[in-house]
Amino acid sequence: MSGRKVAAFIILMVCLGLSFPVPEGAAFKVGVGQSYRIDLGIKIRSFSVSAPSVASISVSGPGEFVVIGKAPGSATVIYWTEANVPASLDVDVWGRSETPE
Repeated sequence: MSGRKVAAFIILMVCLGLSFPVPEGAAFKVGVGQSYRIDLGIKIRSFSVSAPSVASISVSGPGEFVVIGKAPGSATVIYWTEANVPASLDVDVWGRSETPE
């Protein structure tokens, strides 16, 4: 597919109000005791966190969730869409005495 066709397809999807999952491997940082809201715009079937002692998830809507930093470290959040398509997000949680990069 040419670049113009891809751009036209994306514009069409936006005009139709369709959303895509957060890009695979996206990453973000959050502090201990802080939260980061993710609005995917699509319905999510289930979640998993690789290190529940580092971060937890709170579902805030059909396509929204909040990642809460619990302890310094790294975790991966995997979610499955209603269509059973998996995607992941990397989370770095920094401590209260640290400064995020």
